[in-house]
Amino acid sequence: MIIIWLLSGIAAVSVAFFIPPVSSEFWPSLNLAAIPLIVYSIALAAFTIRSPISLTARIAAWVFVAAVGVATYSAWSGMDEECHWQHDRLLGIQTVVTRGILRSSATTILLNVLDEYHKQGMRKKESLGVVFGRLNNGATLGADIYKSQNPSDSCSIIVRAVSNDSVLLVGLHSFSHGRDPKFGNYDGRRGRVQEQFTLTEKGISYVTEN
Repeated sequence: MIIIWLLSGIAAVSVAFFIPPVSSEFWPSLNLAAIPLIVYSIALAAFTIRSPISLTARIAAWVFVAAVGVATYSAWSGMDEECHWQHDRLLGIQTVVTRGILRSSATTILLNVLDEYHKQGMRKKESLGVVFGRLNNGATLGADIYKSQNPSDSCSIIVRAVSNDSVLLVGLHSFSHGRDPKFGNYDGRRGRVQEQFTLTEKGISYVTEN
């Protein structure tokens, strides 16, 4: 009988755990597996704590079971909360690092253009747009000019607009979350980091779009 109880409990918990989750997190699967585990534990306790055990012993046993259950729930909830807190912190750190990389890369690209543009002196033979294209392999609208140092790098710097007197770039990341999860990114994604950089002959400005 004990073997049947054990096998039944293992099967119930396993089936619940491997039900396809609605998210990539593992906690929903763990929480779902906990439901049959709780039911199984209560049923097993009820089967074990019965006559001919004395009433006093049964009451003491149920108090012990309840205490263990409360302690387990408290520890479980604490771990769940701690994991989500760490997850949110890591996402926040990733976002800060991503913005720093995009700003550094885009600023370097645009400063090179601005420096080359002003080297022409008072009489400019080439506009900002022409200089930008010359220094960036003829990059046109929609081109990704980000120079990755790592094959797994998911940053992009896209040419948004080019004219004689200005250049607009958009900095994106495939995974880093921005401020608004519903924000529509330039590349079709939603809720990701997006920075816009504008170059004019007076200098560079940027706006955090998400």
